[in-house]
Amino acid sequence: LGFWQRYCERSSVLVRGADGHLDLAHDSCHFVFGGDSVDKGGRDLAFLRDLLSLKERHPRRVHLVLGNRDINKMRLAAELAPDNWLPAAQHPGVYWRRDGGATSTPAGFLAAEGFAAAAAATGTDLSAAAPAAAPPSPAVGGTCCGGGASTAVTAEMSGEGGKSILGASTRVVDDRPSRLRFMLRETMGAPLAFEGRRNELELEAGAQIP
Repeated sequence: LGFWQRYCERSSVLVRGADGHLDLAHDSCHFVFGGDSVDKGGRDLAFLRDLLSLKERHPRRVHLVLGNRDINKMRLAAELAPDNWLPAAQHPGVYWRRDGGATSTPAGFLAAEGFAAAAAATGTDLSAAAPAAAPPSPAVGGTCCGGGASTAVTAEMSGEGGKSILGASTRVVDDRPSRLRFMLRETMGAPLAFEGRRNELELEAGAQIP
């Protein structure tokens, strides 16, 4: 957001009024935004509000071009909708991440989150460890959007010589927040977006969001 604010301050086309709203500097100018409005920092919502407010004020002189990071967010409403929900155990992952590692499917992603949670709970450093076996694919089910269904993931990690250094169990939930984290991190190249949006909403609400 800092870059955007500096841009607006130096722009001969944009001006921010005393009320905080962005406006065009004069009647003969146009503003063209070239796309990729999100995933660039921690204040995506504030930036989007500026763009949309400006477009509403000047629909014929503000031109918003959609980039790939804007267009791929259209998947969210469709894939997270109840009618289209596919449980993690049945979800094959996206075609461009096939054979892309253990976390390239929702089930693998949930399993990895289970391992990380178990490690945090036991204070185990996993940087020098390797799973004793491939992370299990959680057989999650339930109703719409996971229906709060959870599954136990046993984190068995082995260190040097195959010695067990972690044996713990945690529960992961196949719900819309976890699926959204998977989509952003593993299929949209936006590993920081979920926490960034949570932090921004907390800042605006003045309260912590679980």
